[in-house]
Formats: sequence, structure tokens, C-alpha cells
Amino acid sequence: MSLATQQRAGTVPRSGRYTDSVAVTDRELAVLGLMADGLIATAIARRLGISPRTVSKHIENIYRKLGAHDRTTAVLRGQTMGFLRAAPR
Repeated sequence: MSLATQQRAGTVPRSGRYTDSVAVTDRELAVLGLMADGLIATAIARRLGISPRTVSKHIENIYRKLGAHDRTTAVLRGQTMGFLRAAPR
């Protein structure tokens, strides 16, 4: 099924980034990036102007989509999949 067909069916968001099997929305990317910067949910919520509960839901979706169970794994997988830049050494 093409990306356009999946978008029309509502199975893939219309914006964001995609790999072969993972679609992450723009907002999830923003949350993931702030997680990578070390911000906690309340700080992410303030920065993005959304509620901490919404941030928690985005984090749950990120964990599910990336197959992660914690922030560190989510950030590392996000870097490996090309959603985030790897930290400079």
C-alpha cells in the first residue's frame, strides 16, 4: 500500500517522518527532540504550550512506535532511525 493510500485511510499521519515501518508525527518528533535534550514532561508541556497529559500520551505513542520502554531507548532508537541527530562526541 502506498503512503498516499495509507494517509487517505488514516493509518499514517499526513505530516511527520517515516521509515519503512514507523510513522512519527511532527508533534511526536518535537516531544522526542525535547526528551533528547533532557526535559521532563512538564517542561516539554510548557515549551510546546500543551498539557502534561498530552505530552504523556505523545511519549506513550513514541514508546509504542519505536518499541521502547524508557526515554533513553526511545532517544537512541530515534537517532538510529534518523528521526534525531546523533549527539556530537
